[in-house]
Amino acid sequence: MSNVLAPTTSPPKSLAIAPASSTLPLEPFITAADLAHMTFPEADLLIEDILPKNLCLLAGPPKIGKSFLCLSFIKHVTRSKQKAYYFTFEDDYRRIQSRLSQLDLHGDNFVIHCGRETQLGSTEAEEFNKIQSIAARDEVSLIVIDTMERILPQTKGKRDYEYYVRYLDNWANLALQTNTCILMVHHTRKGDGSAEYNPQNAILGSVGIAATFDTNLIMERDKNGGYLLHVEGKDIQQNTFKLSKDNVEFSWETKSPTEDLGSTQRQVLQFIQQHQRCTQTKIVHGLGKQKSQISSIVSKLCNEGYIYKEDGLLFISTPP
Repeated sequence: MSNVLAPTTSPPKSLAIAPASSTLPLEPFITAADLAHMTFPEADLLIEDILPKNLCLLAGPPKIGKSFLCLSFIKHVTRSKQKAYYFTFEDDYRRIQSRLSQLDLHGDNFVIHCGRETQLGSTEAEEFNKIQSIAARDEVSLIVIDTMERILPQTKGKRDYEYYVRYLDNWANLALQTNTCILMVHHTRKGDGSAEYNPQNAILGSVGIAATFDTNLIMERDKNGGYLLHVEGKDIQQNTFKLSKDNVEFSWETKSPTEDLGSTQRQVLQFIQQHQRCTQTKIVHGLGKQKSQISSIVSKLCNEGYIYKEDGLLFISTPP
């Protein structure tokens, strides 16, 4: 199969406006002065603080409910009269009909492709071109691709950093130029349970995947069996949301689930927020607590996604 994806040539749906007195050169450069006078629309969010209109990744362990979360996103978007496309390469009509019935999800502004019923294209390049045409010519706000691996070119070589950056960059440019949210589904590896654990590092495969996507959503369960969604991106604030599940439909809270923490755990979280890049030793001295107690609390906060640790320094993940 072809390893070449066609470049995005369709005009963007919205453009930045250059100043009237601009002396922009023809070369691929711009002066800081010219850039300072350009005006841009604010980042367009389909779902506040969660889903911008750019290239987004939703990763999580198998069978956690990633497809139902995608369909819950679609239901939220189409309710506001925006159009969504769902490319599910591993399902047939019967299975999708059942899921949509459970979600009470219907309407002409939601279009579905089932890979087990019909072929989208004979090559990955042809599939890319068809989705590119939809994003550029149709009034579509959200395109969901379930899963990412199904639209990447086959290769006899290693799927390394260079491979993912090279091919995913086409999709990132497509999302940017057409002002469309393109959400791809992927898997995570199992966390090691250490205090160094960062949900973003759980994305399966090369670090080139996380690096190329504009927004990374990591879905996981907490120790009580609940659902968490860790969000990190270039156009949104890093945050963690508690997901609630009603039958098969997901909803999300726009506040941090710190109500589950004890008083000392809240104190530690607040201390880290006020002293980013602090160490456990600094917390011990700052709060006057036992080293073993702080060590246990830090491990808990890391494992549940409130904070993360890099090179012995602590950073906040979820604003309390």
